[in-house]
Amino acid sequence: MMKRSVAVIMKKIAVYLLVFAVGVFLGGSGVYYAKIRAPEKKARDAAQKQMEQMQRMVRTGMVTDVAPDSVTLNIDKSGDESLIGRKLTFKVDKMTTVQAGIDILNSPAEAVDLTKHLGPGITVDVLAEGEKALAVHWEAPEAKMREPAKEKM
Repeated sequence: MMKRSVAVIMKKIAVYLLVFAVGVFLGGSGVYYAKIRAPEKKARDAAQKQMEQMQRMVRTGMVTDVAPDSVTLNIDKSGDESLIGRKLTFKVDKMTTVQAGIDILNSPAEAVDLTKHLGPGITVDVLAEGEKALAVHWEAPEAKMREPAKEKM
C-alpha cells in the first residue's frame, strides 16, 4: 500500500514539475516577445516607413536657375515619379541645410546665398517638402578631385 502511494506521489510531483517547467518556458517566452521582439519589430517598421517617406521627398536634377534663396531644377530622379522631367523651384531659408560634398556650408539657423556656390549645369539633390527645400546637396568639384588622390595612396 505504501509503495503504491509513494508511486502516486512521485507521479504527481513529476506532473507538477512538468507543468511548472512549461509555465516558466511560456512565461519567459511571452516576456521575451513583449519586451524584446515586439519593440524591435515596431522600431524596424517605423524606420522603414520613415526611409520610404524620405525617399519620396528626394529630387535630383540639373540646376537651371539660382537665386540667393531658391534653386530651380530640371528633375531627373525623384521618389515621386510624376515629377520627373518637370522644372521645379525650391525655396531655401535659414533652416535649410546646404551641403557641398561632405562639407556643410551653413550653421543651424544661418541662411546661405546659393548664387555663391551654385550655377546652371550642376547636378543637385534636394530633400523637399512641397516647394520648401529641407536640405540641398551637390558633389563639390574639389571633393571629386580629392577622391582619386586618396585612392592612389
